[in-house]
Amino acid sequence: MKKSNILAHRGLWFCEEEKNSSNALFKALDLGFGIETDVRDLCGELIISHDPPMGNDMLLKDLMGHYSVSNSSSILALNIKSDGLSAKLSAILRSHHINMKNYFVFDMSVPDMRSYFDAGLTVFSRVSEYENQRKFFKQQAGIWVDNFSGTFPQVKTAKTLLKDGYSVALVSPELHGRNHEGIWADLLSDNAFQSEKFYLCTDFPVDAYKFFEVN
Repeated sequence: MKKSNILAHRGLWFCEEEKNSSNALFKALDLGFGIETDVRDLCGELIISHDPPMGNDMLLKDLMGHYSVSNSSSILALNIKSDGLSAKLSAILRSHHINMKNYFVFDMSVPDMRSYFDAGLTVFSRVSEYENQRKFFKQQAGIWVDNFSGTFPQVKTAKTLLKDGYSVALVSPELHGRNHEGIWADLLSDNAFQSEKFYLCTDFPVDAYKFFEVN
């Protein structure tokens, strides 16, 4: 699995306080990993923040500036946390010449999703034990496959979607407090997951790269 297909969840961090910081996000990108991060708005600006903003959050345009200047081609998975951001987000991506193949947006509310399609942005829908948005499947570029409780057939679902031609981003179990080793072994044993269209979102990007590279 390529480094760029491993999505470092909120960057490359070693303690909770580092998540979504400029240091964590820049470090992940500079090492060649993709990233997953969270986008909100505050006082007319788009910022990086998973939780309600505190006022000292990183600006999205600064992250895009670093990405552009460093000539990165890693995948940017942008988790949309507020409604009504599509126009501003589109403008930022265009101004930094971010290729449509190098990012996707996801997790916006269903009513808000239409504006992202209309803006021509690269959109992933999502499926899990709680969500089945198949009505959007013909319009979206890919699927974010989650598994909150551990009961959803995540790997089987991801494999089926890949065979159907979709890009797939799979959430590694440690994001929900479960052990990841079994899922990683399943992914390693099946050639379907060596596809250029497959991405793994993980808290352990370095470990993931070593595991899939060595094995």
